[in-house]
Amino acid sequence: MSAIDKAVPAKLFEQEKSLTRFFSASGSRVVDTKSSGTITVFNKRDVPQILVANTRFISQEGRLFRLSQRVTVPAVSGTVPGSLAVSVAAAEGGEEYNINPSNFSLPGLVGSPLYTLVYGKSQEAMSGGSKKTQAIVTNSDIQNARETLAADTTKLVKDALLSLIPSTYTVQDQSITTRVLEASTPVKEGAALDQFTFAVKVRAQALVFQQQDLETLSHEFLLESLKGEERVHEETFRALYTVRSIDMKAGVIFLEGDVEAAVYLEPFFGELKNSLVGKKKGEAEVFLLANPAVARFNLSLWPFWMTVVPQDPDKLELSLRLDS
Repeated sequence: MSAIDKAVPAKLFEQEKSLTRFFSASGSRVVDTKSSGTITVFNKRDVPQILVANTRFISQEGRLFRLSQRVTVPAVSGTVPGSLAVSVAAAEGGEEYNINPSNFSLPGLVGSPLYTLVYGKSQEAMSGGSKKTQAIVTNSDIQNARETLAADTTKLVKDALLSLIPSTYTVQDQSITTRVLEASTPVKEGAALDQFTFAVKVRAQALVFQQQDLETLSHEFLLESLKGEERVHEETFRALYTVRSIDMKAGVIFLEGDVEAAVYLEPFFGELKNSLVGKKKGEAEVFLLANPAVARFNLSLWPFWMTVVPQDPDKLELSLRLDS
């Protein structure tokens, strides 16, 4: 067994995959929409009536509305009250403010003679009021989408990468690297959406080497270590290795390991042949049994009726098996 420390050239395989997927928003918030409409304000005073923005109007149903902007209501003309159509909005959101045409008083004038002189009426129903729960995208939703899709895309691209690599190459787990190139969504935290999209792009790279290259390199190293007439018994050759380091940029995998093989002296093989030629089968078997270098043997002659080992060594076939 001999230690080796060699660099094995490798080939870089690369694959990219992109995935886009819908994800559900888990957040929520209550959205209020205020009802609005038009009130005709009447003024029975002999002077114009100024009403500031946000002046309160209460309907006969008890719903509070506010004046949208500062206005001046004309004074009475003869027996005809002055009037002005003004825009109002509900003080709160909710469908309960979508009221039918109604009469309005000004609570700010309660206790004053003006209370009965300035008032309002609506000719059409108020509309637009609502209060509903709305789904929103949270930061946690975005992060979960990123992690989930990155993991799924990574698996997809790794599987695609491995399918590209010919079976003659050896792939080590540590020789595969992945990198998330893009991870984004067009929405931001707080977006009012039931669902949102997230997109991820991942690149996978694998630095691999051919098993044959390793065996050739190991075999050459083993041959260099032989002395004199030592020969390798090829059937016992094994290359055992582990990955020491990987240089993706240089395209090289560094391996550390051992080369294992049984060796024998070549002259013994030739001498054994020469000792067997011309012997009767029984004599040959006795010779092999007496040879301390031979642990087991199987001697067969062909055709089956032959009883003597051929005189020509070239016609004698020996299959060598070395026990470790």
